[in-house]
Amino acid sequence: MIKQILEMIKAVDQEHTDKLNEIDRLVDFVIDEEQAELNDDLGYGHPQVTRSLDAIKNIQPDGWVLVTTACGVGACTTIGLADGDGSMPTPILPTEELARLHAVLQAIDYERKKECKDD
Repeated sequence: MIKQILEMIKAVDQEHTDKLNEIDRLVDFVIDEEQAELNDDLGYGHPQVTRSLDAIKNIQPDGWVLVTTACGVGACTTIGLADGDGSMPTPILPTEELARLHAVLQAIDYERKKECKDD
């Protein structure tokens, strides 16, 4: 599902609220499926990780540092860095929030795959 969300982030128009809300919902399911289902059942919204740097910080894996390497009008890119694990750059995205979210999702995917290898 993470790869699908990364593709959605690359394609989303930042003015298209419904698409941003769908990405927020899918990210919530990636982070905590049980809580996301409860949010749906109770009619609660999902954390707006597509529009909030604070919400993104809440899901950022421990040990990862995000460095926004370029950010101008409609062009942001972020590199996720983990101690000893290299870096994972994002494509150029229209907002810092989307660039950081993209980097955090790559980090989460990397950590999950690493955990599977260690098992």
